[in-house]
Amino acid sequence: MFILDNSLTMHQYWDQVVEVAKTLAWFVKKKDKDGLELCATVPDENNKNRYDHIKRSTDFEKIATSLKCNCPSDITHILSDILDEYGRKLKQEDRKRDWKPRVPSSFKTIKPMTIYVFTDAVWTPASDPTSEILKIVSILQQNSQYGSTQLGIQFIQWGQIDSPYTRRLERLDKLKSYHPDMFGE
Repeated sequence: MFILDNSLTMHQYWDQVVEVAKTLAWFVKKKDKDGLELCATVPDENNKNRYDHIKRSTDFEKIATSLKCNCPSDITHILSDILDEYGRKLKQEDRKRDWKPRVPSSFKTIKPMTIYVFTDAVWTPASDPTSEILKIVSILQQNSQYGSTQLGIQFIQWGQIDSPYTRRLERLDKLKSYHPDMFGE
């Protein structure tokens, strides 16, 4: 899954963001037979921000290029939508497992997910995805059949490296050190 932070401040990098995301999508699509998902932090003029089952890099590029960078973004909102939906699937699968004890615990029916977030981290002031990330970590821990490789979130920064926004991303990178009880060893 790809999240493109199409906030107002990302417009200056947009052509490069689309090119790098398209290239990465080309590699990733080989592993995901049902196609890629692309999400935007700011909905388009039709109030749409999710595009499913993209199978060709050219389609990915066409959608990404058409996204407008027109207002501040809230990364928490889009990540919450994605992670809540994924968490519900994990919990639902765990409940099914309670009814089918003969199924081996190593059998997973929920595909692992990697989320690539292309961002400069210039989000609305209240935007902080920390609690959403910690919530999904908790769900993964409660469902023992899902290990640490079930979900990955990679923030890919654009823009000035030595900025207050970089510190936001560094803090997310170090969540394990801030919450060692959540991540264990």
